[in-house]
Amino acid sequence: MNPEDAYYNEFPEAVAPLQGEWVLEKTKASMFFDTPLDAYLTKKKVDTVVVCGGSTSGCLRASVVDSCSHGYTTFVVEDCCFDRSYFAHCANLFDMDAKYASVLSLTELELKLASIL
Repeated sequence: MNPEDAYYNEFPEAVAPLQGEWVLEKTKASMFFDTPLDAYLTKKKVDTVVVCGGSTSGCLRASVVDSCSHGYTTFVVEDCCFDRSYFAHCANLFDMDAKYASVLSLTELELKLASIL
C-alpha cells in the first residue's frame, strides 16, 4: 500500500464508522495513552471494554493492559484480532487472559451478552 493512494487512510466499507459515530485517533500503541478515551467512557458511564484488532502483541495488548489498569471489565475477541506472528498472537492471548482480560470467541461473547441483556 502506498500512502499516496487516494483511499489509503479510509475505512473498509465493512467496518466504516456510522454517521455521527466518534472515531478516536491515537498516536501511540494504547488507545488510552494521551487520548480522551477514559474521559469519554466515564462520561458515557461505560464500565466494560471489548477489544479487537491488531496487532495482538502490540497495540491490542497495550490497550488491554491500560483498559484493565483504568478499572474496566475487559474482553478480547480472539477471532477478531491478529498478529504478524501466530506464535506471538497465541502467547499474548494466553497472557492477557491470565492477567488483564477475558479472552473469548465472538460466539462466546455474543452468548454472554445475550444472557446479560
